[in-house]
Amino acid sequence: LPARGALPALVRHDLKLFARDWTVLGDIVTAAALWTLLPLVGAPLHPMPAAQLARVMLLALTVGLGYEVAARAIPFERRALVWSRLAPQGAGRWLAGKLLSTGAISLPIVALAAAAMALAIPLPAREWLAAAALVVPALGFSLALGVWTGAAFGDPQWTNPRAMLTLGGRLVASLVLLAQAGGWLAVSAAIRAGTLQLPYAQWWAPAVLALVLSMVPIRATAARLAGREWSY
Repeated sequence: LPARGALPALVRHDLKLFARDWTVLGDIVTAAALWTLLPLVGAPLHPMPAAQLARVMLLALTVGLGYEVAARAIPFERRALVWSRLAPQGAGRWLAGKLLSTGAISLPIVALAAAAMALAIPLPAREWLAAAALVVPALGFSLALGVWTGAAFGDPQWTNPRAMLTLGGRLVASLVLLAQAGGWLAVSAAIRAGTLQLPYAQWWAPAVLALVLSMVPIRATAARLAGREWSY
């Protein structure tokens, strides 16, 4: 991104917002570690190959970050969110900044988790590349859903980082997380089983699917922000 411009400014704003609040940032890092380790809890009951275990662990982290990072991006603004409507930027451009900033926060976390797993679970480079081809698109879709969740259920009067969403929002977020995890695991299984009779499907099919699906929450979020009424 260039050094100047509205979009880079929005990204820098969000990065500083998260970085200066160590309570929220620590909460995100702790939750990321827990999401990554979650599949190990069921591993003794459902043994799986090392490559599949690594993929499931990364997917758990990926869908979790949609809630831990993206769902907080809008309620993090509190009442200052009104400036998003006063600034000479459309709702779509402002939303693009949110998606870029949450991606800039989430991608390093996923990369660090993948690096740690690569040290613990030795796999061929092709397996890690195949996992990345699935996980990165899943992360994009997770962030899009997370930002929508924050726009729809964010509580601007939160006092605890875990309560940035209303109770209903947290319930919806939990259901969305489960649906995402199940859906991407099904996509992964279909690709590995050869169900998708398309050439090189494992390398491009997840990205196309994530791009198409992400349009729904992105459009819904932009419409909600553009039509939102403010009170003081």
